[in-house]
Amino acid sequence: MVTGRSNGDENFWKIIIRLGLRKNRMGRRKLEIKRIESKSNRQASFCKRRKGLMKKAKEISILCDVDVAAVIISNRGRLHEFSSTNSLYVSRYDALFPNLPTIPTV
Repeated sequence: MVTGRSNGDENFWKIIIRLGLRKNRMGRRKLEIKRIESKSNRQASFCKRRKGLMKKAKEISILCDVDVAAVIISNRGRLHEFSSTNSLYVSRYDALFPNLPTIPTV
């Protein structure tokens, strides 16, 4: 009694997928990078992506033991910032960008 797939079956499906006759169903679809027209969808996407960016900034600062600063200014003019050391680290760049809103200190 033989259990599992034979080597011939695996090669068959690899060839079918490679030829494009059957799509691989795993993975995410590719997103075209363009402006989101719906205001509510745009705001939801901004919120999710902002959180993701801040999470990645925190992760790279911990994993690689480096100082990381991220500043995001929304279209409403709200300032969102992350600094791996403290808020003053970001504020030293105020001279380079005088038009940015001031960073609130805690």
